Amino acid sequence: MPTEKAAPTEAAVGAQDAASVQSQINSAAELASQFVGAPLRMYMTLSRGWLETASRSLNAQAEHIARLSKCRNPAEVLSCQAEFTRKALTTSLEDGQKLFDSLRMDDTPKH
Repeated sequence: MPTEKAAPTEAAVGAQDAASVQSQINSAAELASQFVGAPLRMYMTLSRGWLETASRSLNAQAEHIARLSKCRNPAEVLSCQAEFTRKALTTSLEDGQKLFDSLRMDDTPKH
């Protein structure tokens, strides 16, 4: 006597449909995260770099003002200004290079 397969219950069909929908949602979320994730990581890397650079720059300026206040003649002021300008330009170039390097490192796939 042949055995008949029992028809799936409504609950079983509903569970399969829910699992299929969840799988599709997960796939769509992963795809969206790939498109949104890269620009977001880049923005966060740039923001972090700019804020760190601004913080160091403001601290350097505060220290420079303190040194200027201790200068006793115009020659010391000029010397102090020249040293600050040299250090600020060097630091700015180094910070730019670090930021560029961090963007390149952040660009590597994260799988």
